[in-house]
Order: sequence, then structure tokens, then C-alpha cells
Amino acid sequence: MRDFRVIYRVLKAYKGMLHDGGSPFDKVTPDSIGTTRLHLANITDLLKEAKLISGASPSNTSITLAGLEYLVSNEQMRIVANEEN
Repeated sequence: MRDFRVIYRVLKAYKGMLHDGGSPFDKVTPDSIGTTRLHLANITDLLKEAKLISGASPSNTSITLAGLEYLVSNEQMRIVANEEN
């Protein structure tokens, strides 16, 4: 479940940047996500491979339409969202 919690937090942070702008360096950090640097890097790689986020570097990474859909329609994401709220 820890992986899904991190995935949820990463996708939610990138979704927030669609509205608020801002830099991923402020919102997608190990401290803000609640994980280690290595775990965040591995999850970010998985999200890119799944095409849920895109970007060649952290400074231009963003959530994709598939990522938005996954965030609201995936059962694990809904479970984590309920736990987070």
C-alpha cells in the first residue's frame, strides 16, 4: 500500500501544478511526498513508463491525461484518497 500512497501523492502534486503552477522542486520532494529519494525516483520512473506523467527532466515533468484519469478512476487511488482525507 505504501507504493500506492506515494503514487497518489505524486500524481496529486502534479495535478495541483496544473492549477497553481509552481515548480516540481517544491511540490515533488521526498519530504513532501513522505518517502525516500530512491523510492521517489523509482516511482517516478514507473509513472513515466506507464505514461501517467511525462517530461525529460524534473523541471518540466507534468501529469498526462492518462495520469488524471488514473488518479480519479483507479480503485487503489480512491482507497488512498479516502485514507488521506
